[in-house]
Amino acid sequence: MSEEEKKPAGAPEPPKAPANAAPEPPSAAAAPEPPAAGATAPESLSPADAAYASAQAPTQPAPAYATPAQQPYVAGQQPPVAPGAPGVPMQSNGKATAALVCGILAILFSWTIILGIGLGIAAIILAVKAVKESGKDGKSTGGKVCGIVGIVFSVITLIIVICLVAFGVALFNDPDFQDAYHDAYNSAQSDSTYGSGSSSSNGSSSSSGSGSSSSSTTHAATTDDEKAAQKVVTDYLDTLKAGDAASLNQVATDTDSALSGSGMSLSALGILPSDLTGWLAKDMTYTVTDVSASGTYSSVVVSVTSHDVVSLIEASTNSLDSADTSSITDEAAVYQLLGTYMLQARDTTPATTKTIYFDLSKSGDTWTIDDSSKTYALDSIYIYGC
Repeated sequence: MSEEEKKPAGAPEPPKAPANAAPEPPSAAAAPEPPAAGATAPESLSPADAAYASAQAPTQPAPAYATPAQQPYVAGQQPPVAPGAPGVPMQSNGKATAALVCGILAILFSWTIILGIGLGIAAIILAVKAVKESGKDGKSTGGKVCGIVGIVFSVITLIIVICLVAFGVALFNDPDFQDAYHDAYNSAQSDSTYGSGSSSSNGSSSSSGSGSSSSSTTHAATTDDEKAAQKVVTDYLDTLKAGDAASLNQVATDTDSALSGSGMSLSALGILPSDLTGWLAKDMTYTVTDVSASGTYSSVVVSVTSHDVVSLIEASTNSLDSADTSSITDEAAVYQLLGTYMLQARDTTPATTKTIYFDLSKSGDTWTIDDSSKTYALDSIYIYGC
């Protein structure tokens, strides 16, 4: 059967495009025209007729695109290429190099904290500007990373410094550390002072014991404040040396309190406070070894030779250990015997030398020994011997 015979009766002829006319692309939004007045609407096509009509529809050609005009080629001229194209290196940027240098220096100088942070910030800013101008490359990336690392190292260094300062302040304010510092300072002073002038120092002490001199000074005060502070301390020590009743009674009270920790007391030992305090103040000598004054604070270091309770108890305890106490079963009797040995040991127990540190405060033009220093001095001179 021919193609003409396959067409159904009454089917409209498909439109034919002129031979020399370019086909227009069909409009996706074009709506079918309504039938003319008086005309009958076309009947619905069967599937076979619809397939035939689709096969006969003209095919739309691909649209033609305009080709950009090429620049004429000139012999010997390098053809233009786009930056960043394969095989074409990126243009060097001075800011990227500067960013890398600043970043490396930020790491090296991070221990200075401020310089490390400043160089790190500069490296980051230069790296960002370099990327905006020439794109990302190794130098700009390396500079930014090094800048960040330098800032981090600087912050860590700052935290370490703050922790060390806080630890140092806490350690310096610790009483145990201050005692150790005073002992070390005294040892150094003894090596430098008494090593070369021990004979003159001992001579001063002996003359002081006879009453011709109350003290000698190995490091004399130079400024007016140092001289004034030293005089306040020497006047106080001269008062103790003369047997100041209030101070010695305080020593007796503190001694009773110290003995109570072992279950003893002066009364249990059969010792009167006057028997103890009179011996403690006997033959006391001192030597001012160092004086310093700054603003309203002054420190006076004194080497004091005197009797003390601990030395007396040690000597009497040795005598008690050597005695035959097997027949004594009463604890009170043991205490009475120990007290007897303590009274006897007063004549044989030598004086000991200890270093005392006085802290003074200035109010107006007057220097005053701190109360804590007085308490510490009394206990160290007369009780503990250190």
